[in-house]
Amino acid sequence: MAKKYIKQTTPFVVPTTDGKVIREHFGLASINDGPYSMAHMIAPPGWSEPFQTPEFDEITFVFRGQKEIIIDGEAPIILGAGESLLIKKNCRVKYANPFEEETEYISICMPAFSIDLVNREAMPNVPLPILEKVSNTCQQLEKEFALIPAERKALLNRLSTYLADKYQQQKTPQLIVICTHNSRRSHLGQLWLSVAADYYGLPQIATFSGGTEATAFNIRAVNALKKLGFDITSKTFKSPTNPIYEIKWQEAASPYQAFSKKYDSSPNPSSDFGAIMVCTSADVGCPVISGADFRLALPFEDPKAFDDTPLESDKYTERSLDIGREMLYVLSQV
Repeated sequence: MAKKYIKQTTPFVVPTTDGKVIREHFGLASINDGPYSMAHMIAPPGWSEPFQTPEFDEITFVFRGQKEIIIDGEAPIILGAGESLLIKKNCRVKYANPFEEETEYISICMPAFSIDLVNREAMPNVPLPILEKVSNTCQQLEKEFALIPAERKALLNRLSTYLADKYQQQKTPQLIVICTHNSRRSHLGQLWLSVAADYYGLPQIATFSGGTEATAFNIRAVNALKKLGFDITSKTFKSPTNPIYEIKWQEAASPYQAFSKKYDSSPNPSSDFGAIMVCTSADVGCPVISGADFRLALPFEDPKAFDDTPLESDKYTERSLDIGREMLYVLSQV
């Protein structure tokens, strides 16, 4: 007989770049269930989100501190400890913590929160300092843009134009980087896109990765990122063979959670996203990516060919740098 309850001991830590801590206990990202979601959040002093018009009802309950809620056309509402607020769907609203102390609260959404339903408006990114070694790597890769062949730049410029168009429409761009196993190149592509956006201080960009099947984020690719200065720890598992890695490239930001998943699995968006195909087999094997409004075949050589050889470490580092160089070029053109 199936249990009629779920005890959550390992909530999904949502990746953020603004210092906010989000732990989803129930919802699409944590248990892949959509009627409702509940998340525990801690927002640092000075934090704010752009305006959004969600397609879900949202209840906020504040444990400590204060939270500012600005509903379009009305005076700000200040929610204090022990107070709650219900905001109905299709209401344009902005959440913030302009106060000197952090605020801790829970958010309950019905139906569940998803990036597809929040309808968040784009806003300028407030850059946080990038870890020194990662920043130094970015500076070196910038100097190497001339190494990118002209025909490759033509492909990359298409992605730059797509991102610029989304910003022009006041939308937060969403990208899913896809390869067959979501184990190497797709993770590297997603992470370098996020790093490049932060490096150039661009407005918010939402990056994701996925595969045509789920395996694991390969430890060799993880080690290549560590070698280039990324702060990476492994704490929990999606399954015994699929670790969740917490990755940081900014000291003050919450870690990004990386694990292998199919490209159409949560928390990836299901509509209004660009699909970047970084291996030929995934591009051929997925003639249609449902929900994508842009698709680009951008294959990179697979470092897997050098597994368990004397060249293994060097080739994984080389591929990470190749991908980093091109993702930085993309964002430099936006």
